[in-house]
Amino acid sequence: MSAGLEGFSGTAPNGSSGTFVPGIASAHERASCALQLPPSTVLPPIAQVTAFPHEHIGGSEFYAHQLAVRLANRGHRVSVITSNLGSWTSRDEVWGNVPVERCAAPGMLWSVNPTTWALPALLRSDASILHVHTHYFLASIQAALVAKPLRKKLLLHLHGLDVTGMVDSPKMRNLTRFREELYDRIVTKWIVKRADAIASVSRRDLEILREQYEVPEERLHWIPNAVDLSEFSSLQRVDGDRPTLTFIGRLEPTKGADLLPAIIDRLARESMDFRVDIVGDGALRPQLESALRKYNGNVRFCGSVNHDRIPEILARSRALILPSRVEGVPTVALEALAAGVPVVATDVGGTREVARDGITGFLCPPGDVSAFAERVRYLLDNERVARRLGGVGPSVVAKDYSWPSVLARVESLYAQLMT
Repeated sequence: MSAGLEGFSGTAPNGSSGTFVPGIASAHERASCALQLPPSTVLPPIAQVTAFPHEHIGGSEFYAHQLAVRLANRGHRVSVITSNLGSWTSRDEVWGNVPVERCAAPGMLWSVNPTTWALPALLRSDASILHVHTHYFLASIQAALVAKPLRKKLLLHLHGLDVTGMVDSPKMRNLTRFREELYDRIVTKWIVKRADAIASVSRRDLEILREQYEVPEERLHWIPNAVDLSEFSSLQRVDGDRPTLTFIGRLEPTKGADLLPAIIDRLARESMDFRVDIVGDGALRPQLESALRKYNGNVRFCGSVNHDRIPEILARSRALILPSRVEGVPTVALEALAAGVPVVATDVGGTREVARDGITGFLCPPGDVSAFAERVRYLLDNERVARRLGGVGPSVVAKDYSWPSVLARVESLYAQLMT
């Protein structure tokens, strides 16, 4: 029988609760990265600009943090500009060997956008390249404002364009209308035009940019999410007395967390012959705990976890379930593939680029609880199929989504920007 998940809730080194990641890349990956560019190839200073700090639970924050630390380990001079959420003041800190300025961000706009005052930090920065993660946030606008006057190169890195699956509520309808009729037509178009290069974790989003904003091919670059394969190379599967389904993500409507009770109820109609581990936290947690209390501990709420526990969690899993309404290319799906775990996901954003229907898992229409539960049930009843689908995953990740591969793409683009 698999051991419980007690004690998985973690606290970041700065005292904040939530997911965080180690500051140093593995020795295996440092050695691999050293093969990408000659040691003499030293890039000018680079600033990673991200809306949220690394302990915030989200793929782009995880990515920016890991990218900064791994580039610094390669010998590049890297800094990070992010938000000091809930504060009117800024503060400095260090992640590993990366200096970080957390800028004043007293609140949130529409509950999604930190009110980050990044302009002073951007003006002080000696970085030649501003690597800005996503275009939605106020920090992104401020970076676009200063880049050309200060003769800095602006690299816009998108982590998901598709928001068509946002929850249908008056607030979200108004937000979507604002985005489509005002923000995208004016602000996004302006940021895209000012960017020297645009990268995306999703090939699909590059096509959208090409068509919607008429961006020339030579300014578009595919730089995907990445996984540290060394964390999964010696992973041993742990099979309990019943298969375990795993959800990893924020407990918010955008991640489809509100659909979990309906999915589990449908699966349990046939038999409660499985467990569910729900990893993550968010506004929906009290509602979910109330709805799922009837399963008497067969559904376990693990809270936010240290990122280095993710491989161990996935080792216990028959399948990762990802009923999201909005995604870029989910890092957690890549981690599941690296662990040899099939993914059942909704077909939103760039998810299909990694969760390949019938190859590494199954895709379902967004919001279709019946179809989702049917595919999950199939994997619960067919362990051999689950293992076959999961077995394809590591090679998919190794080909395009390892950190050495992604770092090579990033360094190459930086060098191209500076020529």
